[in-house]
Amino acid sequence: GLFPALKAPGARISEGLREGGTRLGPSAWTRRARSFLVTAQFAVSVPVLVGGGLLVASFLALAHVDPGFDADRVLALDVSLPADPDRTNQELSQSWDQLLQEIQSLPGVALAGVGRGRPPAEHPFTNNFVLEDQPVAEGETQSSVPWVFASEAYFDALGARLVAGRMFDPVAGDGPPVALVDEAFARRFYSGPEDALGRSFLSGGCTGEGCPRTTIIGVMEEVRYTGLEGTNPGVMFLDSGSSPSPNSSLVIRAQDGVDPSTLVPQVRDAIWRLDSRAAVSRVATGQDLLSRNLRAPRYLAALMGSFGGLSLLLAVIGIYGVMDYFVRQHRRDMGIRIALGGEPNHVLRLVLSRGMALVAVGLGVGLVAALFLSRFMASLLHGIGPTDSRVVLGAMTGMAFVAALACLGPARRAATVPPREVLAEE
Repeated sequence: GLFPALKAPGARISEGLREGGTRLGPSAWTRRARSFLVTAQFAVSVPVLVGGGLLVASFLALAHVDPGFDADRVLALDVSLPADPDRTNQELSQSWDQLLQEIQSLPGVALAGVGRGRPPAEHPFTNNFVLEDQPVAEGETQSSVPWVFASEAYFDALGARLVAGRMFDPVAGDGPPVALVDEAFARRFYSGPEDALGRSFLSGGCTGEGCPRTTIIGVMEEVRYTGLEGTNPGVMFLDSGSSPSPNSSLVIRAQDGVDPSTLVPQVRDAIWRLDSRAAVSRVATGQDLLSRNLRAPRYLAALMGSFGGLSLLLAVIGIYGVMDYFVRQHRRDMGIRIALGGEPNHVLRLVLSRGMALVAVGLGVGLVAALFLSRFMASLLHGIGPTDSRVVLGAMTGMAFVAALACLGPARRAATVPPREVLAEE
């Protein structure tokens, strides 16, 4: 709207008549301005549409990432038992065992376990460590991974499998500390699950004499606790029975055919029967946990995709309007051409080629801009590159196809101009 507004105050009727002939028509400047604006619309639409396509493709890739647990029929909720400074670890562990027995006896419940950490993006803390067979030189940074405290039933409720070694001892003793790791940890620091078994490490930066050695006794299948995006650094599992906490997460697996969300009321009642002072919070199904982790990528994909679609719609409306106006302005010429024996298909191709020439220039400029700007989106993408050929070619092809359809309407009208009516108007 700004271009004609700036042009109108200085317009002169005499100039319009000289440029337009006997009919008052657009000046050369006006035609060039329209063409430029349509070309610019497509040039702007390409990077926006490519960016939206990249985010949508990234979101779809994230949605297919294996989180390492079976989210179907899983219910997770945080439970905080009342603080009691006189309660020993053994008594606290017995309280959790009693609670798990009560919950597992509920109708519709198949398994129940306790732990601190909920996949795919929640863990209590990240701790550094030093593998005994991979010492760290002075001044170098020690490796770190999420640490998750869990019971054996916790893994069963999640549906996570043991791929090598053994689980924690059923009854926590006073023996040397042991730990489980997942496959991502085994691949990161060793050649695989079997190679990781029996390895020892020093935790928490303790590297001097007398520091307790923790031995890896088992390897679980890869489970994500740092989100579905990026590379999984691995995870360390420790026995929750040997280090119980009054604040933990219950993980429950429903029986086949049972919706886990329907178990919430009776699970809460079971917890409060054992201790009415217990607090229950952050109730979520396994699918809820996955959906929450995908919330931000889903929002970005929807937002950028909407902008891309709107930008394409404006560009298509622009090219349609310009070509429709072009046909109306040259209706007389086209009618005379057909009256003198010209083929309607030639007129059709003339209009289409004129419109698609503007589109081609806009797409070319937009492609260069898209390839440059998409590099700044690399940190937002997962499983796809910022210049992925499938997305770029798909966006370009789709825009060209839609633009051709927009040009086809005016072109068909141009090819069907009745010569008799045009000559009668003269």
